[in-house]
Amino acid sequence: MGRQVRRRGRRGSIAAVGAFVASAAVNGAESGSPSRNLAVGSIDRNLAETAGSRSWLPKPNLLRFVTLIIPLTLNSVAAAEQFSIRCERDAWHHYATFDTDTNRVVYETDSGPPFKGEITSSSTDELIFYLVQPGRQKYDLIWRPHEGIVTVIGLPDNPARPTIIMKCVKTNLRNILPFYDGIAPME
Repeated sequence: MGRQVRRRGRRGSIAAVGAFVASAAVNGAESGSPSRNLAVGSIDRNLAETAGSRSWLPKPNLLRFVTLIIPLTLNSVAAAEQFSIRCERDAWHHYATFDTDTNRVVYETDSGPPFKGEITSSSTDELIFYLVQPGRQKYDLIWRPHEGIVTVIGLPDNPARPTIIMKCVKTNLRNILPFYDGIAPME
């Protein structure tokens, strides 16, 4: 039943698993039901039955673990993205462009140079980031996509920096992230 594979360290083990899966596919095709034989439980059963004294083959639980982990890691990579939001305040447009892979943020307004910052925390409900403008204390902000707001956290001891809430929406990606390193240095 299937090809025999000699043990040759890690590469032999990987080849053995590949050969086993290929043999399961061939056997499934012969039985007329490939999907039934390629199901995780079926692979576990077939592996346990054919492994016998070949203890170098991965254990059934390892195969189940690998089949579950690979899609999860692919999803986390897919979650990394670049996007921009547009906010309005006092008839001015404000834009924030995010790169969740590198944790970079660039903030632009209609009336001044851009400044940059970093994402410090993110979840499906909110994205917390800060911005630095040369010569000033950093700004802490929270983007809540489901509510469509950005909150600029005020400084309690500075009346010139109150908490501000802006209505924001996702917009087309702005082409500012490639210039991140050239924007005024972080302090």
